[in-house]
Amino acid sequence: MSGDKLTHFFVEWNSIQHTGCTNMLCSGFVQTSQKIYVGAPVANVSSYGGPQFTMSLNLTQDPATKNWWLKAQDMDVGYFPASLFSNKLDFAMKAGWTGHTQFFLDGPSPPMGSGILPDGNPLHSCYISKMYFKDRFRNDRAPLKDQMLVYADNRRCYDAKYYGFVDNNLERVMMFGGPGGNCGL
Repeated sequence: MSGDKLTHFFVEWNSIQHTGCTNMLCSGFVQTSQKIYVGAPVANVSSYGGPQFTMSLNLTQDPATKNWWLKAQDMDVGYFPASLFSNKLDFAMKAGWTGHTQFFLDGPSPPMGSGILPDGNPLHSCYISKMYFKDRFRNDRAPLKDQMLVYADNRRCYDAKYYGFVDNNLERVMMFGGPGGNCGL
């Protein structure tokens, strides 16, 4: 997608008709921030055994406009207009958290996260914590283990695991990553 080996902050959307887009590659996401850009490389990236960095993300529907606003580090980044989505509900039918890599068909897949498969230790693998969504009454809800569909397309190269509640600091946690390599996808 970006043509380099850096970690990028990206957004995707998909409606019920299975149409969608990534970042600003087509109409959809409306960028409003002049400090944080979708598609841009992430400045501070954690490394295994090295400094650890986190990024706070929030996606919330504006009750008046029905637009879905994305915040990063408590700053508005932009929004997904309500017109992108065919359901006229005041809530999303699905939400997702993900990690992603991209590779060329003639080469090995790159590592994801720290390059370490999830083992339950947030110092080892990439993780998403404090996972919440708002229900149709706008109450914060945490995903339960039986509500989560965890998918990895080649567990030899990558994996993802939802651990549920871990502790009062991280709360609910999903970890993902892996070494990549010749995955045969």
